[in-house]
Amino acid sequence: MNVMTLPLYFKILIFSSLFISCSFFEVFESFDEEDCKKVSWIKLGNDQAQQGFPYERLAHFQQICSEYKVSINEEEFKTGYQSGLKKYCTYHRGYEAGQKDQKYLGICPKDSEYEFLRGLQKAKRDKEK
Repeated sequence: MNVMTLPLYFKILIFSSLFISCSFFEVFESFDEEDCKKVSWIKLGNDQAQQGFPYERLAHFQQICSEYKVSINEEEFKTGYQSGLKKYCTYHRGYEAGQKDQKYLGICPKDSEYEFLRGLQKAKRDKEK
């Protein structure tokens, strides 16, 4: 089953239970009506991907903005997210993530995932030395 085709409420249920890190909640606590109206969805998507968050995190922004009756721009978010993946899914970023003990959430496309995981594993080996 492809998560991208699930209805939004299922995405919210599934992914709200996955993210318990402080940085995750900090973004949402500070995201308000003004942000919903003024945010660059391309930049937000790019930033989310570069931080290693899954695409489905958009559902949380959609939930927040819907409380203010503000529509999100999923196409722009998707464009930014895909651009961010190109920067995140590299050997270097995998190595950085491994050094910081960050969890990999499986967001990289198959064609770039190998390099990211190679960097991640190298960093973990280096830390064990």
